[in-house]
Amino acid sequence: NLISGDGTLAAGWLLNHQYNHQFIAANGQVPAVSDATLQIDNVLDGTYQITWFECLDGSVLETQQVNAVDGILEARIPDLSWDLVYLVEGITVNQDHVDIPAFEVSLFPNPVSVGDALTIELPQAAAGAIVITVFDVEGSLVFEEKREAQSSLSIALPTSMTRGYYWIKVHARDGIVVKPFVVK
Repeated sequence: NLISGDGTLAAGWLLNHQYNHQFIAANGQVPAVSDATLQIDNVLDGTYQITWFECLDGSVLETQQVNAVDGILEARIPDLSWDLVYLVEGITVNQDHVDIPAFEVSLFPNPVSVGDALTIELPQAAAGAIVITVFDVEGSLVFEEKREAQSSLSIALPTSMTRGYYWIKVHARDGIVVKPFVVK
């Protein structure tokens, strides 16, 4: 788990340890893991939204609303055949939930090649200055840039990025969106 310093955001990656070439060669199809629970400790009490993402293309599989009680957040994990990425979002202050409005963005191409440009399509509602931040899967800052919002922005990804999974955060006056993407 990666948890923000203020305990209001968390992200992570779950994998089915049986999904590997040895198991598949010996047994064929990997059975999905069902009825599992994710537990995250040291979060602020309150209501959170957890979004589950498909690792291959970054699409949203499921969104759940969950509560953290006594610093522990528990969520039902969707059936897990391969890998899943999750993002937990919520802003909680003194037991009260404060919503930060979110907006949708589209990323393409996803996956993107090393050194190519990633295009971000923003809704018309996004206006003013935005901050685009890219983090690697370990939560390290890879790229950050401040821009004026437009309906479509293209960012040149650093050539130093390696193949793998990344997170992009778009912070605008109208809210914050965090989405996964893949560099191939």
